[in-house]
Amino acid sequence: MSDLGFEILSHDQGPPFRTRSVFAGYEAYSTGTHSVLISPDVRAGLTTSAEQALPRETGGVLFGRILQDNLGTYTLVVGMVGAPREAGGYGEVQLSAELTSRLKDEGARQHPTCDPVGWWHSHPSPSQYSGTDRRNQSLWTDPRHVGLLAFARARDEWGLVYVGPDSQLAHPLGTAGQPPQRQVQPDPKIPWQKGIRKRSAEVSRWPRRHSDRPVLSRIVAVLVLVLTAIIISVLCGYLNLVRLIDHRMPADSRPRLTWSCPLSRDLTEYRCSATTDSSASIEWRVDGLSFPGTSVAVPRPVPGMATSVEIWLTDGGNRYKVESFSLAGPDLESVDPNAPPSDRGGR
Repeated sequence: MSDLGFEILSHDQGPPFRTRSVFAGYEAYSTGTHSVLISPDVRAGLTTSAEQALPRETGGVLFGRILQDNLGTYTLVVGMVGAPREAGGYGEVQLSAELTSRLKDEGARQHPTCDPVGWWHSHPSPSQYSGTDRRNQSLWTDPRHVGLLAFARARDEWGLVYVGPDSQLAHPLGTAGQPPQRQVQPDPKIPWQKGIRKRSAEVSRWPRRHSDRPVLSRIVAVLVLVLTAIIISVLCGYLNLVRLIDHRMPADSRPRLTWSCPLSRDLTEYRCSATTDSSASIEWRVDGLSFPGTSVAVPRPVPGMATSVEIWLTDGGNRYKVESFSLAGPDLESVDPNAPPSDRGGR
């Protein structure tokens, strides 16, 4: 009994086996070699936290399990915890080693059956990982760890999913557990279905009866619809014209406005500021969202996209739009990466 004749050197069974189809309703993403499933509650929590943090960014730690099935390994994300508001800034979020450790402890209390499987943070509008984001994700060394980027102003796309320390972008696969619906065609071998098709063909050959409705009433109905559409179009045009006139500032009372939007040193955001020689208050509108104050940080759009920016002044109860321009993303074919950042401004 003292000498068993063998020794167990290692014991590795790999991730637990769970068929991913049981997670119906989870959003599925894949890099081609690894998949990620995200629960609806996590997606809702990410977008809500991103919106509440505006105009700042925010972030935190993700919790779940690394599992496998017959299709391979995948990361299941079922929980999240967020950093305190002071950790987020305008165009950046700071998750120190100490703060990350505290977030992991808090997540362990909230999700005791889960493990830390990655991190998340927000951007005010749709964009991609910056160089700082990629450096932060490189600290998660497991190739199955996940980084989620959530957009505060989500439209068609709520965020992006990155996998591994090299930040591989995962592409959406749809919803797990719900295969595409297939329309069932009639089987010609079933007699009752053949009878239905035969009767349908016979009905189609019957002569159609003319409608008892007079032709004149149809014409009147069409004319009424056309006239209503014209009236609505004219009314909308009039309202737009009135709104434009109200927003126009008289040339003799227009204050002198000086503004600029230089790029940050890491080329990830525009840092806009404006001054005026009057007592008017300044308001920025970035993609329709209002940011009062003399300065605002605008994340740099992705290549080929642009962000609309407006500068409004409020003076004596009157509000005027005095500047309107767009901040474009980089042009990968024409921009020299070694060139100094550009500075856009005006008066």
